[in-house]
Amino acid sequence: MRTKASDKKLNRLSTILEIITNLGTIASWVLGVGSAYLLNVQKTPVVVPGINFTLDLGFQFALLISAMLGYIHFLQKYWERNVDKLKLSNSFIDFSFWDIPRLNQPLLLIPIVMAFAIFVQVSIKSYWLLGIFLSFLVLMGYFIFQRFRYHLSPTRNYERLAENWSSSTEWIEKWARRIRKQLSLNIGVAESDLYEAGMPKSETSRVEIVFALHKYFEKYEFEDDLVLIRLNDLHYLHPWHLYDSYDWVLMPRKNLELRRNTS
Repeated sequence: MRTKASDKKLNRLSTILEIITNLGTIASWVLGVGSAYLLNVQKTPVVVPGINFTLDLGFQFALLISAMLGYIHFLQKYWERNVDKLKLSNSFIDFSFWDIPRLNQPLLLIPIVMAFAIFVQVSIKSYWLLGIFLSFLVLMGYFIFQRFRYHLSPTRNYERLAENWSSSTEWIEKWARRIRKQLSLNIGVAESDLYEAGMPKSETSRVEIVFALHKYFEKYEFEDDLVLIRLNDLHYLHPWHLYDSYDWVLMPRKNLELRRNTS
């Protein structure tokens, strides 16, 4: 009972500290963006008395950059806390340039929209600040484009399938039985041997079969002394050698030495 009570107190303290940290991060962001905005709307540049330091456009731009760095820190902590709970992307880069642009967490865009408006307001008064701001936008657009191109590509779809297959014990056992059966009947098992009746010969089916061969090889390579090789890489006298085939074949290592009778 005491242990449970102590755990509750620790969890409550952790939550309170987390809230305080978040409030501090948000306050620093609001202070930076708000100060930049207030300085920008002044009709005459603000000068710090005593040291004669002018809070000009460069200083305002630096405030905005500092505020955005604080917001990036907040996003990083937010991602670390919620990556599993909210099923966010597995990397912070993907979270920033894939999840957020897709409005997966739309409220997180509010500070970005506000900062963008003030960045424009500050930058249009100076050509060199405008150049820096546009460079940032181009760089951000490039990263977003790259993440979208990757996630929407067939390669990423196959990676997702592979992740699902790897986590499915039923799938692994099903293909292990098929491969083991073919190995018991032939000198090896090629991709074409694993197509079953009614199985479409599509690229997805081929990827599944190749992935199954690699998973089986990974698990039983040393136990069964297996090799995984392409048909065109076999010795030219090997019974299964095909010059124009890049299909994978799995076989016991001893069967690599087989040769056709050329007499």
